[in-house]
Amino acid sequence: MDTVLQPSSVVVLDLDDTLCSERDFLISGYTAVSMALGVADPGGLSAWMVDRYDAGDEVIGAAIGRAAREPGSKGLEFSEALRIYREHLPDLSLRPDARRFLDRLVAEGLPMALITDGRGLTQRNKLAALGIIDLLDPVCISEEIGVGKPNPTAFSRVMERYPGRAYSYIGDNPRKDFVAPNALGWQSICLLDDGKNIHQQEFTEAPDGGLPGHCVESLDQILLPL
Repeated sequence: MDTVLQPSSVVVLDLDDTLCSERDFLISGYTAVSMALGVADPGGLSAWMVDRYDAGDEVIGAAIGRAAREPGSKGLEFSEALRIYREHLPDLSLRPDARRFLDRLVAEGLPMALITDGRGLTQRNKLAALGIIDLLDPVCISEEIGVGKPNPTAFSRVMERYPGRAYSYIGDNPRKDFVAPNALGWQSICLLDDGKNIHQQEFTEAPDGGLPGHCVESLDQILLPL
């Protein structure tokens, strides 16, 4: 169902499984680890790692063990493989509807900010790959500010940056994304899982006050105010 942003909104965005696919990052990271292991068929090893992940098994350590049995592969400590996964510059792109949505916001001159949980370098590498960091002010990453959602600190920083405005938060995780914006009187919008999200959307597990005010199947369904 279409949802209209509040007039003069500051549009605040989540990153993973909202603007881009976290699964695409996972695949990119597994490919980077497979390349570092020096196996003859890094694509095949990466695909095997994804299958292991989907089965709920341990992945990176298993890949190191498998690579060790292949002639010519490189030895790699688990900590180094994990660092490569977390810190690689990913092969990542915006969701098509996210690209269109950001283009509409830029055309209308609406300010945008980002609130995301994760490691600073990992999330900033994602933003660099997507080419959108210059569109976002502020960028609030949980590791960098010391707290994650549902803590309201990052949301308060947005309000300090743009005082006296309307605010709209767009995310995908009912367990943590919407508690703070709801409490602060923001418009809250949930992008529904298209079946590809890393984490299941569990609306029944939303905390008190944590259900989104609106749900959309695509960012194309978020309309700008007239």
